[in-house]
Amino acid sequence: MRLQTARAARWRDDFNAFYDQPTPAHAEAYLRRWCYGAKRSRLEPVKDFVQMVESHWDGIIAWQHSQISNGLLEGTNSLIQAAKRRARGYRSKTKMITVIYLIAGKLPLPQIHTI
Repeated sequence: MRLQTARAARWRDDFNAFYDQPTPAHAEAYLRRWCYGAKRSRLEPVKDFVQMVESHWDGIIAWQHSQISNGLLEGTNSLIQAAKRRARGYRSKTKMITVIYLIAGKLPLPQIHTI
């Protein structure tokens, strides 16, 4: 366990145990203990991660209370970015917005009938 990569992997696994805590109070106490120990780990990437966790502390603890993810918003943003790429070359924003609605709204395309 003297390899830095193995030690860093252990710190990562210990951090992931934060998500398994039964209550928000337990989770906050666990995260405080984890950050205290990780600061003393002598691993610079782990220390940098602790600084990031501490700078986002309120949001991390708020997630433990609500457990709401922004995955739906990220997925919608991905669809919009794809629509913007497909709408490249249109001269008006209304055309681009129409393409975004078409892709993000998953609207059915009309069937083209040929005789």
